[in-house]
Amino acid sequence: MERRIQATVPLPARSQVDRPGPDWASHQIGESMTAYEDAALAAPSAQPLATDDVLVDTPAGGVQTKHKSTVGLTGSAMSAMRDFKKRQLGYAGEAWVVDLERERLQRQGRLDLAENVRWVAQVDGDGAGYDIKSFRPDGTERLIEVKTTNLGVRTPFYITRWEIEVSRQNPATYSLYRVHGFARDPRIYVLDGSVEDLARLEPKVFLGLPL
Repeated sequence: MERRIQATVPLPARSQVDRPGPDWASHQIGESMTAYEDAALAAPSAQPLATDDVLVDTPAGGVQTKHKSTVGLTGSAMSAMRDFKKRQLGYAGEAWVVDLERERLQRQGRLDLAENVRWVAQVDGDGAGYDIKSFRPDGTERLIEVKTTNLGVRTPFYITRWEIEVSRQNPATYSLYRVHGFARDPRIYVLDGSVEDLARLEPKVFLGLPL
């Protein structure tokens, strides 16, 4: 009778097993951070939120609010560019703000205005210089430009020349809503008025044409 021999390969001792090195760990952290930055879904809430529920101070201070930002990761100019290019993240942030504004007006007893909050960027296109037309309780319009990031409150944002111009032309009605910590604990700070008077603007991207 032919004998069949089962061969087994001895396992190396624990000390001989290859362990992930620091480069591997850095790679894993980098992938995790990229996945977090790219997330395009707001952290869930147990009840409907209104704009006032998530307002925080601007990074420079100003009007004191009762809420605080809890996401401390601050992105660089490169992070801001990534946010600017991520259409799904921008779309999700705008949709979230539309719901916040409608809930705010409903709580203020202005159901008529809540029904007329318009997601301009979605319905009419992305060339108006703002994303949402909402209202203050007295019925005056509020033109809202939404900038969304999953990173912290001090992360810079990109803004187009046309958005700056529209804010300059409409300082009484223009508001920039900076949504941050979107996937973890979303909060908003607001810049009301002409953006060039409220933020330090640095030219980072230029359009080049041959002479």
